[in-house]
Amino acid sequence: MSVPHEPTFYRQISLLAKEKPVEGSPLFLLQMCMEQLVAIGKI
Repeated sequence: MSVPHEPTFYRQISLLAKEKPVEGSPLFLLQMCMEQLVAIGKI
């Protein structure tokens, strides 16, 4: 079984945010949303 690759834009966000984003910041909320979508298999 191969692990699906993350979407390119998600990888770019990860590269931009090498440090954990401040909780409650837009980037933090975006990452939380992305992680939840990945976790439930939407993307």
